[in-house]
Amino acid sequence: MVDGAQQGFVISNIVPGSLYSRLGLQNGDVIVEVNNSRLEGADDVLQLVEVMQSGGSVTVGLTRNGQNQTLNYSFQ
Repeated sequence: MVDGAQQGFVISNIVPGSLYSRLGLQNGDVIVEVNNSRLEGADDVLQLVEVMQSGGSVTVGLTRNGQNQTLNYSFQ
């Protein structure tokens, strides 16, 4: 949170070998955007789930250990 506004979603309980693990997410990552759209609420996380279900491509912006990173993944 910055100035009372949510700045992303903390990831936890990633299971080794899971789709989330293959995407490159790690426990403690903070997802801040999906497909260049900032996450401002829980409904925004559904965008990631919808892309995963549709088989499309996704770009995930996150903070890991204080560093900004971008993950790109194509679902098949």
